[in-house]
Amino acid sequence: MNNNKLVNKIYNAYLSFWFSAVLLIIVGNWIDIIRFGYGLGDLIYLIFCIIALLIFGLISFMNFFRKVKINKLFLVLLSLIFLLFLLLKLTYFRGSASPWDGHFFILQ
Repeated sequence: MNNNKLVNKIYNAYLSFWFSAVLLIIVGNWIDIIRFGYGLGDLIYLIFCIIALLIFGLISFMNFFRKVKINKLFLVLLSLIFLLFLLLKLTYFRGSASPWDGHFFILQ
C-alpha cells in the first residue's frame, strides 16, 4: 500500500472518530446525560462545540476537494487539543453547579 494512502486512511479514521465524539458530547449535553457543570452556562460550551464542528467539517470538506490545502497534521493536532479541552471541561474542570464526582455520565 502506498504511504500516502495509508496516511489518508488514518486521517479519515481519526476525523470520523473526532466528529463522532463531538456529536456524542453535543447530543449527550442536549439530553442531559453529560454536563459541563455550569447549569445554563452549558449552552456556551454547546454552542462552542457546534461552531467547532461546523468549522472543522468545512475545513475537512474543502481539504477533501482540494480547494484549500491545509496540513493534515496541523488539523489533527488542533482538533485533538480541542477534544482534550472538552474532555477536561466535562471531568476535572467541571463547574460548581454540577461538580466532578468521578462519573462521566450523569445518571439519576
